[in-house]
Amino acid sequence: MGYRDDVYAVWNIVGYTGNLNDFPTVYFVSPDTGMGGHITQKHGLPTNVGRQEVFSLQGYTYGNETYDGKFRLVERWPNGGIHPSRNPMVEIDENNPDMRVVAVLAQAITNCPEEKYISEVSDRDKAKILGVMKAKKAFGTALKQANRMIARMQHQRTG
Repeated sequence: MGYRDDVYAVWNIVGYTGNLNDFPTVYFVSPDTGMGGHITQKHGLPTNVGRQEVFSLQGYTYGNETYDGKFRLVERWPNGGIHPSRNPMVEIDENNPDMRVVAVLAQAITNCPEEKYISEVSDRDKAKILGVMKAKKAFGTALKQANRMIARMQHQRTG
């Protein structure tokens, strides 16, 4: 069983953002429970992959709009919270769904059964996480360069 399988179910899929064939983010709305959420399958922050903590649909709205100069999905909560997605949402026609698309999207349910490690990250925390990831990458690059230099020096001694 995954986190909130009552919401994260095939029949509750309403759309997706991103490339359909490259682990899109899949959006769910459950009229039965009055809850919604999304599953992020691919993201630059590993802690942002997984099932979002479900939330009440009361007062929640979503739709594609131009936000900060980019056309994308924008979600709004009654507490004033706004989440602009990276891409616009492709909605599933509930009256005539393309079942091939739904089958691809349904894979998110089994690909990501767990709740996200961090459902919501502050800008300050995101900056710290990105800083650590950048430092780790820089260290890895420096280590590879040092290893190449050592290998060249060893080759010069024996060559």
